[in-house]
Parts: sequence; structure tokens; C-alpha cells
Amino acid sequence: HAIVCVTDEEGVRLWLDPAGGPMTFKDLPYNDQGMQALLLNLPAGELTTIPCGGPESHQVHRQCEGKLSEDCSYEFGTNVSTTGDTAMEFRLRYINRNEEYQSLTLERELASSLTGARIDAPLFHNLTDLSQPVTYSCKMTLDQWARKIEDIILFRVPWIGAMHTVALINVQKRNSALQAPWPIRFSDQHRIELPPGYHGYGLPYEQRFECEWGLYETSIYEEDSHLICHRQVDHLGGIVREEQYLDFKQYWEQCTRADALDVVLMKKPD
Repeated sequence: HAIVCVTDEEGVRLWLDPAGGPMTFKDLPYNDQGMQALLLNLPAGELTTIPCGGPESHQVHRQCEGKLSEDCSYEFGTNVSTTGDTAMEFRLRYINRNEEYQSLTLERELASSLTGARIDAPLFHNLTDLSQPVTYSCKMTLDQWARKIEDIILFRVPWIGAMHTVALINVQKRNSALQAPWPIRFSDQHRIELPPGYHGYGLPYEQRFECEWGLYETSIYEEDSHLICHRQVDHLGGIVREEQYLDFKQYWEQCTRADALDVVLMKKPD
């Protein structure tokens, strides 16, 4: 396979793969990264290694702003930006489709991980512009997403790329190696208007877990009658050997429990 390597005026090499698919400019497919390459611009050539971009090269970043109602429904608008292989996969699936197909299929895709979600006005941006990340927006409603017990609401943040949706640790032990998820970063932010009279209990909340194959960070706090929720997950890829499986399993379970945390909201006495 042949790709292009360009050296700029400062001596920095930029790798491009014109045959790798509809990648955003300056992004390199994951299957090219870390590979040995023979540069052919010198008579004797030069053997080098294509640099690895890490999870920051393949990102899914979501910003949400919405409102939690006392009837436990959560309605919010969302804007999502994707880079690297994630952006390329969106282009491959949607770039040659008409707007009606894009809207309907994106709606199904977004609702598949949130049972009962209502998706309105799903729309791609920059789908054909290779100089920009692939972005999309929509409005989402989750009816009865929270649970109410008298004057207490238990609310679970609907994180993007939730860990429980990836079935990796469904056995207690393994007798073969496991491929960890390929490098990608999920970053998520929610700014949620709370129901009148309600406030968070036991906040701020922070968690951080780290292992050889991933990094997980989350924080939830209250600000001006709003719940501010941040989460970032870096999958680092790699192979989990048999003797390492329990360490990986412990990390994944910790992250899954943190994803499933119920935020306690209490109503202030009149």
C-alpha cells in the first residue's frame, strides 16, 4: 500500500492516505498508524514508522443543553463532532444518500442505544467538506428517564459511548487474549436545567480510573440551578493477555458502574 508523506517548512512530516477513504484532511486511518513505511524520496530509501495519533485522533465530542422536568422527562439539544475513523465511517454510510435517508437512518442509529428516545430534526453538517470534522445535531427527548420517589428524583446521565453497551467482560476468566477497543475518545458535556425547587445531593461527584488500555474521568456538579456533567473516556487499544484479564475486567466494571450512577436530586422544603 502506498501513501503520501509531506514535509513542511519546519521539517514536520504530514502523512496522508488518499486511498484510505473520505478522511478529514490531516487525519490518518487507524490501520495506517504505527506501521513501518519505506520513504522513496531518497535513492536508498528510508525505513521509518508512521506515528500513532492515539485516541485524540479519533474523537466523538458531544455538547448537550436541556431541561429535566419534574415528570422525569429529559429534553435536550445536542451537537456532536467526530474526527478520524469515526468521521470517515459516517461519510462512507451517508455521503451518497439523499437528505431524507440521512435523517431517517441517523434517527434510528441515535435511538438504538436509548430505548424509547424520541429524536427530532437530526441533521448532518460538513458531511462532504473534507477540511472539517463531521458534525451532526438533533433534539432528543427521553420520557420518564429519571425515577421519582416522593420529593426525590434519581437521574442517570445518558452518556455517549456508554461502557455497558460494549460486551467485553461477559466471562469470569479467559483462556485466550482479548483485543481491547481500538483507540477512540468519547467526550461528553451536559448542562441540565433542574426542576424548580430541586438541588443535587452529595455533589460534586468525581471519578477517575486508569489502566494500560484506557482512561476514564467524570465529574458532576451543580451551578446556578443547573446540573453540569462532564465525562471523557479514552480507549487506548492493545491486547489484553490472559493473565491481565482480571485487571482489565476490574477497570471496565468500575467504569460501567460510574456510567450507571444515579444523581440524587432533592426538593427543597417550601
